[in-house]
Amino acid sequence: MITDTPGKHLLIDLLELPYSDYSTELDGLSHYDPDLWAIGKLYAYRSQNAPFIHADGDVIIWDHLGKALENSELIVQNEDGDFSDAGESVFSGSTTGTETLSGSISIPAGASVGDKRMRVVMA
Repeated sequence: MITDTPGKHLLIDLLELPYSDYSTELDGLSHYDPDLWAIGKLYAYRSQNAPFIHADGDVIIWDHLGKALENSELIVQNEDGDFSDAGESVFSGSTTGTETLSGSISIPAGASVGDKRMRVVMA
């Protein structure tokens, strides 16, 4: 769990929720305007280096989520701002104005069936 000191006090010290790992690194965000309520979430997302499930403090999960959900491809996260990671960029091209840019995208052989999303960046 990534939280701040008041969150740790409430969730771990008072409510005694069984978090085995936590960090109060959100204390470092106190200089941001309090109206930027999502900044802590964004910081926590950026801090992840393994698959994770985000649950706000107002979400209560009463039972195991189940293997089907836990092992499914729910979210792909790579907000590093480039397309240089292996397999990340599947098409690249440029135009000099308003003309149409077209190309082909090959679906990887091991891709699972189902709805997918695509990130498009235009500069």
